[in-house]
Amino acid sequence: MILAHLDDHYAFYGEAVGVRIARKHLGWYTRDLAGAAGLRAEVNAAETTGAQVAAVQRFFDQLAAHGERLDYRLPHADVVDARTAFGSSISVALRGGEALAA
Repeated sequence: MILAHLDDHYAFYGEAVGVRIARKHLGWYTRDLAGAAGLRAEVNAAETTGAQVAAVQRFFDQLAAHGERLDYRLPHADVVDARTAFGSSISVALRGGEALAA
């Protein structure tokens, strides 16, 4: 799918502009994939359509060698969960026994 998109993209914009604009699309495609920072650096430095396509093919070939499923990095791994940061018990006071509806 990505290679077909790049093909259409390069045909529409031409090589020089297409390579520059494709950088953001490739970033979006691979944003949450584990290990994709290297690919993004490579496609951002690429000057030709051939170099970008080769980088994408190499990256996904390497992923395929590790299995059929893609590995995603954990989103917001640096975000602190307030439920665990301030202790494991959360005290809730309800007046008059009212309950929250699910």
